[in-house]
Amino acid sequence: MPALPEQPSTPAPTTCGHCGQALGRLAQLQRATHCRSAPCLAKAAQARGAQQQAALGALALQAAGAALGASDAKPPTLVFLQHWQPVQVPVTDAQRQSHHAYLLTVAAEGTVIDDTRLAAHSAVDGLPQADRLCAHCRGHCCQHGLGWHAFMDLRSLQRWASAQADEPDGATLADAVAHFMAQVPAEHADGGCLYQGEQGCVLPREQRADICNGFACPSLQAVQQATLQDPQAAVVTLAVHAGQAQRVALISASNTQPLSLPPTPPGDAPAR
Repeated sequence: MPALPEQPSTPAPTTCGHCGQALGRLAQLQRATHCRSAPCLAKAAQARGAQQQAALGALALQAAGAALGASDAKPPTLVFLQHWQPVQVPVTDAQRQSHHAYLLTVAAEGTVIDDTRLAAHSAVDGLPQADRLCAHCRGHCCQHGLGWHAFMDLRSLQRWASAQADEPDGATLADAVAHFMAQVPAEHADGGCLYQGEQGCVLPREQRADICNGFACPSLQAVQQATLQDPQAAVVTLAVHAGQAQRVALISASNTQPLSLPPTPPGDAPAR
């Protein structure tokens, strides 16, 4: 007589784990953990994503530990980055004309961006781990610069013009507009700021808008805090997309070392 299939050791859920509604007979037979309503499906997907991210984070820390070898140093700080794979595309004539018109308006009307509409400044200068994290991120936050014209306003134009004080005739706001238009590259990150070139921002740091230099995302803030506590702190960073680790790196004060993780089998986190 063939053996009967092994019965699950735990009873199937009878209610949705998110909204508490009773599950139908079919859902119970499928051992579903939630109903099929849109809010509960979204919550289930979010929970699966969190589980996958935690598992990948643990693997990243293991890989970093192997790379560091035996050490009495503090364990690395783990941070996650938004997945961002910029692709360079030509800056269109329409984009150049729009940006030029904006800068001319700024100069003519003295436009100053209301800083209360922007994130508070939280970046800390002079921390190599923080700078390396931003370079590894590839400028995910710079996507906002496209719609905000690189966050330039009258202060940006005046700051550049003031820096030209050694010029025989000084510099005007019109000169500043011409200067910034000349810095727009032939190509930029698709969907990103017009000044976001293949190697990052084409503008020197002192010519970028205040928010560009002052903003720190939560991941950057975590790295800053760790580095302020320990200047030699190591950082493990990874970006996760579709349940897979896209880019993993071990960042120190002196270098950025790419790490490799084994691919996650599709069946490790089944949708239920």
